[in-house]
Amino acid sequence: MLLQVLSLVLGVALQDNAALQTNEALHAQPAAETSGRAEVLVLVSDHGSGTTNFGDILNTHPCILDVGEPFGSGYMLWTTYSQPAECAAQNLTDHPAMFDADNGKLEHADNPKMTREINDVLTRQEWNKGADKVYYNIDSRSLYVNLTYNLAEYFVRIRDLVCAHVPASARDLCPAANCSIMLKMFPVYVDGDTVIDHTPSPGHAACQAAQNVKAMKAWKDALHSFEMDPKVATLNFERNELDRQFSNFHRFTSIGTEFDCNCIDGL
Repeated sequence: MLLQVLSLVLGVALQDNAALQTNEALHAQPAAETSGRAEVLVLVSDHGSGTTNFGDILNTHPCILDVGEPFGSGYMLWTTYSQPAECAAQNLTDHPAMFDADNGKLEHADNPKMTREINDVLTRQEWNKGADKVYYNIDSRSLYVNLTYNLAEYFVRIRDLVCAHVPASARDLCPAANCSIMLKMFPVYVDGDTVIDHTPSPGHAACQAAQNVKAMKAWKDALHSFEMDPKVATLNFERNELDRQFSNFHRFTSIGTEFDCNCIDGL
């Protein structure tokens, strides 16, 4: 996985500026040239809620491209914040993030996971099959040129970049004006913590609560940006919380650990 991430970073760094200049032009289109409809669907949800299955269904439409999860704690977050005092003894991992939530400053003008997702969604489309199949390696640097602390703007830029690379041979199935993408919005993107620790250390609950208080401001900022952008639509996608927690427990917890059916009390 580390090699994959490094190859993405190096691949971007070694490309010339022609693709960057072309992609920058995508983000300078006047509002009059937009379709007048939402072009980005954001699933507001959390891990273990069934969003992957929902995305797979939408992706069967030739002009709705499921880009998936643009951020991840093992890669890059949208934003993070200074560590709460309650977490000083928890030895938390500091996750890199594009923005500092405390001041709205851009800290990392790159997101290798997003680059991978963009290339993957185009490569696996039904209209990209057979002997002429293209394995995409898109220069994504244009996404970060003059980017401000506005997640809706970032998602719209992703849509423009993805849809600009739908080939002419597929335009009968996916005309440029109809091209849309779907992305997920999870609490972890703003360094929120919704994971139930079944073997918690002392002070874990207080630390988690303090983290989520800080993350809530960034979460609200993101949702507000979606609300204010006519190119973005949101869908609140929920699952019974106990079932969601058990899904994550079953997937990630080591064999032999017992699931606490009362784990969501107080949430």
